[in-house]
Amino acid sequence: MSGDIQYVKTDIPKAGSPRVNCAFLAGSYGLKKEKKPLSVAIGVDMKDKRCEVTGHVSDPDRGPGICIEIGEEEQGKSKGIFKPTIVYFPEYKDYTVWCADVSKYTVAVCLIRKKKDEE
Repeated sequence: MSGDIQYVKTDIPKAGSPRVNCAFLAGSYGLKKEKKPLSVAIGVDMKDKRCEVTGHVSDPDRGPGICIEIGEEEQGKSKGIFKPTIVYFPEYKDYTVWCADVSKYTVAVCLIRKKKDEE
């Protein structure tokens, strides 16, 4: 492996207050015989620190996604109207968001592949 970053395509229909730099593949897990991994770990690099994931969404055309808002700590440092940003992952339409966690500048998202009867 060359160590190159594998970027993940995102779809952000209307950017809100939290700004996204990029998304990258942090890992994928599953059986080698499977064409698609059972789960995928994605890192979303943010321009703003200490954001909060307030929910997850799914759209048949855009795939699974997360709703990100500016954290309370950062809201207190500036004035303005704070709108959420929804980030979709269109390459993973047959996946769903299992969990998401936030560190200082990165939102870690775990997607799991839907069962055939759930698609």
